[in-house]
Amino acid sequence: MKTIINWILDNPRQTLILMFVATLGVATQLVRIVQDTSPEPFLPRGHSSYDDKKLVDHLYGINDPILISLIDKKNPDIFNHEALSLLKKMSNFVESLEGVNPSSVRSLATREDIRGTSDGFEVTDFLKELPTTEEGFRKLRERVMAFPLYVGLIVSQDGTAGGIIADTQADADMIKLFHEVHNFIKDEVDTHRFQVNLTGPPIVTGTLNVYLNRDAMVLNPIAAAVTCILLFLIFRSLHGVLLPFAVVMPSVVWALGSMGLMGFPFTPFSNAIPVVILATGLADAIHVIGHYHQAQFQNPHFERKDVLFDVMMHLWKPIMFTSVTTAAGFATLGLSSPMIPVKEFGITVTIGVLVAMFFSLFALPTIMMLLPLKTFRFSIERVEFNSKNPDQAVFLEKLMAKLSHFVITRPYLVTSLMVLILCFGVAGVMNLRADYNPIVFFPTDSAVFKDNKEISARFVGTNFIELHLDSGKEEGVFETEFLKKVERLQYDIKGWKQVGGTLSLVDYLKKMNQAINEDRIDYYRLAENPEANAQYFFLYSVSGDPSQFEEIVDNAHRHLHLRIFLKEGTYSVNRPFISWLIPRLKQDKGFGKYVIGGESYVNYHWMRLIERSVFVSIFLMSGSIFLMGWILQRSFFRAIFVTLPVNMGLLITYAVMGFLNIPIGLATSIFASIAIGIGDDYAIHYIDYYSRAFKERGDYIQAMDQTLRKTGGLLIGNAGTVICGFLVLIFSKTTPPSQIGIFVAVGVGTSLLMTLFVLSVLSRYLKS
Repeated sequence: MKTIINWILDNPRQTLILMFVATLGVATQLVRIVQDTSPEPFLPRGHSSYDDKKLVDHLYGINDPILISLIDKKNPDIFNHEALSLLKKMSNFVESLEGVNPSSVRSLATREDIRGTSDGFEVTDFLKELPTTEEGFRKLRERVMAFPLYVGLIVSQDGTAGGIIADTQADADMIKLFHEVHNFIKDEVDTHRFQVNLTGPPIVTGTLNVYLNRDAMVLNPIAAAVTCILLFLIFRSLHGVLLPFAVVMPSVVWALGSMGLMGFPFTPFSNAIPVVILATGLADAIHVIGHYHQAQFQNPHFERKDVLFDVMMHLWKPIMFTSVTTAAGFATLGLSSPMIPVKEFGITVTIGVLVAMFFSLFALPTIMMLLPLKTFRFSIERVEFNSKNPDQAVFLEKLMAKLSHFVITRPYLVTSLMVLILCFGVAGVMNLRADYNPIVFFPTDSAVFKDNKEISARFVGTNFIELHLDSGKEEGVFETEFLKKVERLQYDIKGWKQVGGTLSLVDYLKKMNQAINEDRIDYYRLAENPEANAQYFFLYSVSGDPSQFEEIVDNAHRHLHLRIFLKEGTYSVNRPFISWLIPRLKQDKGFGKYVIGGESYVNYHWMRLIERSVFVSIFLMSGSIFLMGWILQRSFFRAIFVTLPVNMGLLITYAVMGFLNIPIGLATSIFASIAIGIGDDYAIHYIDYYSRAFKERGDYIQAMDQTLRKTGGLLIGNAGTVICGFLVLIFSKTTPPSQIGIFVAVGVGTSLLMTLFVLSVLSRYLKS
């Protein structure tokens, strides 16, 4: 390292040119990044629930649907000319959307009535021709409301709202879909008269992506601006602002360029990558600049190269140590997380952190070599002014002096407070729980939240589980015994309050049986023999639209698709039902093979994985940091000191979550990894400086006092920039970024306090 540092300081221009060319080459890969706005990346690969979902989607050409409801504010129900005309127009528009399966669009404008005739039954479009009289609309209403299959599905149970359900395609661009639907409503719907509500997993996901991208465009620049202000307050000079960004910006380019090179899509998690690299990259730059100022003041007659060489020889180990441990932590996150975006996030941040280390060690000192000497003069004079007159010392210097005095005079009080804090942490963690519902990511007064609540209240549900049931043989779906087992299963499923309704071939066959028996209500049941069921199906296929059965049965008539509508998507609410459904299907031998799909089912297993994996990931990250500390510091005791403050900070943060009843979910499952990756830096820099001070002084009190006075201010300045940068995220329109911002800030701030207090007390046992 001595040889390398000497070379770069002797050849600063050549070093910067090499780094610039390499960064430019990586930047060419940015054009390969593709944004993925679908829910697909969040589903855990390698788990049977994901494979089952993809199988069911493929077999029936389905995917999670969008739901639209239309309400006429000026009429008591939807059955009038203006409302149904608009519903028909909206249905045609949805069918034409890129990313929507046209044959899957269900509404009064696309679905058919089954009516008994003297020859059997006939199939006619509900809205082939709109009625022209009030009596005609009244009869239409009676026909629709007498069709149990469609009540609550495409028309509300009270008839006040008409619904549209349309399955999206797996590769649909959710943001584009979101904008096209909203533009149609804005341009074609009289919102003074009609109320249109949108929901469904694709709409929720698309809205979330739109909000997150808007937040990134607004909040990331604000975070950078706040960071610049804080850097200026720390160094009181322009170079103190620009130099750290000379490390951070190339590191972000390398991180995002590596995403393009590895084929990683840009997901909502990717928005956090620049912020995390900003936080980790600034830390090393602040220490290099701060220690250079101190060294330049203490050795005013030394050549700049000699000062920089001495600073870098002291700092290269802690910089490398903090960066490698942070990178190891994020790499562990990438390897251990069940979610693909989190894996890619961990890998990408690992690359960015290592590049930031490289630029801090080699690019930053070469830039400082090339800058005019007068650039640093103001900062040096300011340090000299404060050092000559302790009464006029800056706030952080006074604060560190008071902290040093407090720790020296009251070590037992500090220790007692730490024990109480640990007890508080353990008690809070006992209250932690895992939960997930994407709709709660939005404020309760947002349109997407209100729309979801409105549609869920009026219709059968906004979340779905898909069942693929095997009758065991071709044409087996018409067997009476098999159909009655499906009917009993639907009846049992509807007994759960979480379930709004179900849909399968059974519902169609019961309606057909009623129609062929003079529409008598007592014949709304399955026929007694399989031949009748097969004949009904054939008659419907001949006289109606057979394409609507593509989502109900397969071509061989062996497999049947049953869709379950859930009233909401909350994991804790649906968990008891799904936990019951799995053994219920296993116990019923009449289905042969079965497969469970749907996003709600995958989310159930995903959250179970998160419940188990969150603390495993934390343990692995802390363990990897401890192991790297042991290897690099060659001391088991030092490794404990490195991990102790950040783990205590994490414990307190989780305790706060437990006491506030904030569940572990999408956002809170990764904040710990970010907090660990950033928070361990403070202990490393403290221990490194203390070790050198102890060798010089040979006395714990003097070494600790010098460490706090010389390094404590830089640690606070570093943590302050990180905390304020993340706190900007609280202004996000959705809860995931705001939760990450709050809890990372709490975790990092607590880690800093634990470093300053706990290590200041315990460092008496660290003799070298």
